[in-house]
Amino acid sequence: MSNQMLNQMLNQIQGWLPDWPRLPFWPRLPVWRWLLPVIALPVLVLTGAAACSSSPLATTDEMNRAERTIARAEQDRVGQYAASELAEARQKLQASRSALLQRDAVNADRYAMQATLDAELAVARADLAQANSVNDEMKTSLGILQQEMLRNTQGNQP
Repeated sequence: MSNQMLNQMLNQIQGWLPDWPRLPFWPRLPVWRWLLPVIALPVLVLTGAAACSSSPLATTDEMNRAERTIARAEQDRVGQYAASELAEARQKLQASRSALLQRDAVNADRYAMQATLDAELAVARADLAQANSVNDEMKTSLGILQQEMLRNTQGNQP
């Protein structure tokens, strides 16, 4: 296309448009120079506002410790022997998370610490129950051995 054809097209388009007053900077500045701040400023403001309002709160060290302790207790199948303590630990960890969402870091740490202690209590109770089970089996085996020894000693006497 030649310059003459472009000028004719521009003149025709300008005839269709209303006769707006020309701004003094219009002919001198390219479009991107005045359009960039008009678009960029609201985008930056909205991005900053969204980042500040919806920033997720980081979990505390106590919450991480409680999560690890509960996960370890679940892997050790503590729920078979100490289900109530493990459920209480989960409940307190959830309370810790909700306190953190309410921006109450002190109570979040307190609940997380209690969740850790409840999970450790569950592990200890499960260990005790397993030890008692092994102890009962040993007593049963010992009783069977004593009966066998008595039978053998009575059978060998003339």
